[in-house]
Amino acid sequence: MNRMVGGFLALLVGCVPQPQTGALDDVIAIVGTPEADDASMAERLTALEATVAAQQETIGSLSTQVDNLSGGVDLTELVDNVAANTLSVQTLEDEVAQSVMGIFEDTTFSVSTVGELTETLAELAQTFISSDAVVTIAPQPGEYLFTDSLVVDLQQGERVHIVGSGSDVVFRFTGDTGVIIPRRAHLGLFDAIELDGNNDGATRGFDIEGTANLGDTVIVRDFGKGIWVGLAGALTAGTISVHSNTGEGIFVNGIAEIGAATISNNGSTGIAVAGGNALLLNATVNGNAFGISVQSSASMVARGTIISGSTLLGARVAQASLVLNNCTVSGNGTDGIYAEAGANVQTFVSTITGNAGYGVVATANSAVRLVGTELDTNTLGDSNPAFGAGRDYSLVVVVE
Repeated sequence: MNRMVGGFLALLVGCVPQPQTGALDDVIAIVGTPEADDASMAERLTALEATVAAQQETIGSLSTQVDNLSGGVDLTELVDNVAANTLSVQTLEDEVAQSVMGIFEDTTFSVSTVGELTETLAELAQTFISSDAVVTIAPQPGEYLFTDSLVVDLQQGERVHIVGSGSDVVFRFTGDTGVIIPRRAHLGLFDAIELDGNNDGATRGFDIEGTANLGDTVIVRDFGKGIWVGLAGALTAGTISVHSNTGEGIFVNGIAEIGAATISNNGSTGIAVAGGNALLLNATVNGNAFGISVQSSASMVARGTIISGSTLLGARVAQASLVLNNCTVSGNGTDGIYAEAGANVQTFVSTITGNAGYGVVATANSAVRLVGTELDTNTLGDSNPAFGAGRDYSLVVVVE
């Protein structure tokens, strides 16, 4: 039996009233005393009833505690039977050992097939995991072929890590979606694994509606969208690589915080934020059709990030907010930054140079502020002829 469960049982059994002598002796004493008058007998019976009631309350409280510990196993009847002397303490311990499913210390499960991986996840979904424990699922080196999605539906999944063991762990998907993390589910860490859509119709590498943490050595490639973060989703990622997907590398409609990732050579936008919020820290966004896109009341802050080599725009902002701090926007196929109506763009100590079109295009009803930013001579342009004729004053461009 697990040490934590055993210790709790010892406490529980020690607190359970032992009825072999105490209460019975009290009754014998009351009934067997000839000189006891009716008043004193009633008084002592009342006191005894109060004692029994307190004992029953204690048993109920202990049963509730065990029920919470055991992840939903009802032990009330067992505890009552011990109190009634119809069940031995040893039998109670045996029943608890069989009934309580829990992990109370760091545990690692090694898996080498898709079936072992999915079975382990299914078992963990039914298992109580202590807040002090981390469960690691360690896929062994090799290729894992998934014909269906890998669904990580764990309510306690923030304590679960799926981490490749050794090197060359590849999850290859031929179905619609790769890894799915449903709403209200969690994944504490996913690392040292390559997700490969094999350009075989899989629309998303990760479909995140819950929360997920991707480690530093995750590769997501050859899907429709590499990573999709839904409205209720939250993504934290390190130095991941998201490349060669036919659509967006990363699409965010929830919340994302991404470290020094490389987002490259995707057929659409490197990272698109629509209605959500994203933070990029020291990332490289290179060789995509569009570098970044922020729209639909979304916001993005990028620090120390390079946006380059896009076949079209470096950054497109519409009805949204973009802040670039110590960033470089260069070598893109058309304009560096394109601010459409409703855009609010601010750059600080950044470089916007060497783009094929304008460095910055600001259209009507947009606001652009460039602070301490290195600019080409052709930095400022406007796609709205009315602005060029001086007839549109809703555009604000400030260069400091």
